[in-house]
Amino acid sequence: MTERNNSPNVYGIETEYTCMLTLPNDVVHELVGSCHSVDARIGLYEAPSDKGSSAIQSLSISRALEKVGIFRNSTGMLSNGGRLYIDPSGPEYATPETTTAKETVYRSFDGDKILLGIFDRFRNDGILKDFQVNRRIVDHNRTSRGIHLNTLTSLNNRGPDDLVANWIATLNVVKGAMFGSGGLLVDDKGKTAYHHSPRLSITTDTTANYNKYKQRPLVRGPFKGDGNQFARIETVTSDALNFGWPLRASLVATNAFVGILELGYGDKCPRLRNPVSSAHFVGRLGSEGKVEIIKGESTATARPLDIMRQICEIVLEVDDKEKYLDKESDQVIGEIIDTADKMSTDIYSVADQVESVGRLVAMQRKMDKAKIALDSERMCRFDYAWDWLRGGIAETLRDKRLAGWQGFGDTPSVATVRRRLTTPPQDTRAKVRGENIKLSHGTNDSTWDQIDFGTHQQYVHPLDSHRS
Repeated sequence: MTERNNSPNVYGIETEYTCMLTLPNDVVHELVGSCHSVDARIGLYEAPSDKGSSAIQSLSISRALEKVGIFRNSTGMLSNGGRLYIDPSGPEYATPETTTAKETVYRSFDGDKILLGIFDRFRNDGILKDFQVNRRIVDHNRTSRGIHLNTLTSLNNRGPDDLVANWIATLNVVKGAMFGSGGLLVDDKGKTAYHHSPRLSITTDTTANYNKYKQRPLVRGPFKGDGNQFARIETVTSDALNFGWPLRASLVATNAFVGILELGYGDKCPRLRNPVSSAHFVGRLGSEGKVEIIKGESTATARPLDIMRQICEIVLEVDDKEKYLDKESDQVIGEIIDTADKMSTDIYSVADQVESVGRLVAMQRKMDKAKIALDSERMCRFDYAWDWLRGGIAETLRDKRLAGWQGFGDTPSVATVRRRLTTPPQDTRAKVRGENIKLSHGTNDSTWDQIDFGTHQQYVHPLDSHRS
């Protein structure tokens, strides 16, 4: 068996929330504006210059968190192992590092509860008059935030080089056929259409750096360093926000695919001839969008589901030789292949599993019942209601276990959920970091990979949960 350069299975999810905040002086900050109006302050791809979250002080966040037993340091790192801070587009919650994608997904939804709890406290204390929060990746007017699915890698070309970037970009594009969130987008002519992966539809580059706000790449680079041995790959495209299964499957698919590259089997993997234009096709059409792949010296046309299935089959082929998949990965890769087969036969058969299809079905039912058009104001608001927290459509389906939980097993108990909100995972360095932040009541300066031990800071391996 080839060593995978000691790259462990470590996962994380970062969620950037959309917020409408009403301040005590009745000033309302809503990033999206009216659905069918041009918001001159924001515009397409512009960083918002004025937002309600700017009025929220870091100290207020920390005090609200302490009320529920979570301590926060100056960089937003939390005693539960995660991170909460105010990003240019609003609040962002990052889960702790976990060793299973399943736990990461649960902890991502825990972030909803934590953020809503903070805003409840602000309203009780008079800092906010009212608020509305939703999980949304791209607004109707194409202003984007993000849900970043993170996996660890030992790839030493942190650049990454063009070939590695194209391989990862190809995966990110074809994932949009199955893992997209769905939603309405307006184009530069003012026309509204349904997109299976809105984030893919606004892609501008194959690769781009982190500080380019107007660029929406398929691959963010360079990969963020994690000590001298590892780096973190952020998947920034085509990942559903509200259904657990697409989030988990996307994490596992990315991690397993990166394993192929680490093991030296990249030449087996398909590559898109033009990743950006392919992203636009798949973003708009989902599984029906056709793309061109490179085959030797020529190109061929293929459907994204077929490419996704091919990638999963390559993963299983490599695993037969290298035995690099864990039990969860083996299970989920099989689920992805089964789902691709179902979608190829009847796309609507996966409406309770694939979020972009579930959202589309709900919107079609609404239009038929209310006799309204897709580009109406009511449908735009219905689209936003899908992502709302506290009463949103997808949240209700998720909480009732009616959609998005394939393969997850039994529902966690109330006690388990409460404990998870304030307690870091016990099998990663999040435990060490979280405990130190708790002991210091938030004065500890730990970051993701550099842990503050009081007298010194030191790099800690992602799976080191016993450092003291």
